[in-house]
Amino acid sequence: MSRTVAPSSYCDSSPTMVGRIHELERLLALLSVARAGRPSFVLLGGEAGIGKTTLAEALTREARRAGANVLTGRCYDLTMTPPYGPWTELLRSVALTPQRSGDLNGAQTQLDLFEHVWEIIARMAADQPLVLVLEDLHWADQASLDLLRFVGRRAESAPTLLALLVIATYRDDALRQQQLLSQMLAALVREARAERISLHPFDRATTETFLRTRYTLPKADESRLVEYLLTRGDGNPFFMSELLRSLEDEWMLRQSDAGWRVADLNRVRIPAIIRQVLDTRVARLTPRHSPHSGLPQSSVKMWGLFCGIPSAGWTIRNSRISSMRLLKRGCWWRCQTEVDSASAMR
Repeated sequence: MSRTVAPSSYCDSSPTMVGRIHELERLLALLSVARAGRPSFVLLGGEAGIGKTTLAEALTREARRAGANVLTGRCYDLTMTPPYGPWTELLRSVALTPQRSGDLNGAQTQLDLFEHVWEIIARMAADQPLVLVLEDLHWADQASLDLLRFVGRRAESAPTLLALLVIATYRDDALRQQQLLSQMLAALVREARAERISLHPFDRATTETFLRTRYTLPKADESRLVEYLLTRGDGNPFFMSELLRSLEDEWMLRQSDAGWRVADLNRVRIPAIIRQVLDTRVARLTPRHSPHSGLPQSSVKMWGLFCGIPSAGWTIRNSRISSMRLLKRGCWWRCQTEVDSASAMR
């Protein structure tokens, strides 16, 4: 039960794990600790598209391979999360028995419900290693966060060995707007000894590795494409992947008998999925926003990058006032059409 879990060959070679092996190894170490009977909590943070879900899924694959039971619950954007929404989803797959019922509707009080959920978790973790994954806590309702805190306290003070690992993901660039979540994360660190792991954008070396796992390019083309990805994708794996997909679709990155080649990158088009993500965030700006409020820094910064504003020009203060400025300067239109990056950077 205390055998150390090591990354499989899949995780060593998968392009999705580029730049994240260190974090995966840390998660696997915590999984080993949990399998030995000491509950572990992990708070996995980072901006949208940085790879939180990918990393959590890699961990759960390894956990299942090691014989653990994995349950996942998610919070969702653009919808009103019902009370205990992620917990209800997480427990939906639990086998319904008189001793272990996943129904959360029968409790008379909140404390009864919390005790019922903890009893389910404790029984499962006593029988078999258990991994709980709660995704996107920045969209969680207060009741779900309160239950997570309760589970954390109970796990930390459990009198018996429990093979339990809890992983909660969240967007750290949303903490300024989500004071409740920020306070809850601090409480989990204090009360459940939760470990915080933050995922950061790729640097140049990691971006080069990221690109080489997908394409074999002439040195000159590789250098141009790395620079393009760093400038337009800002080290974000999701955005960079979509940029590459778009370049392939537009035949600007193509494969021939001689291998992969890169065409002229002066004129670019924003991939539809990226435009949708950014459009959604910009659409959240309403008249009630003051000139000093707006999008998370990563969102406004990405708009700026696609409008040809150098990355070094952005600061947290700038990001709060620049969301409106970008729209007023006509970048909304420019970002939905083609951008001449060469002229925009003059």
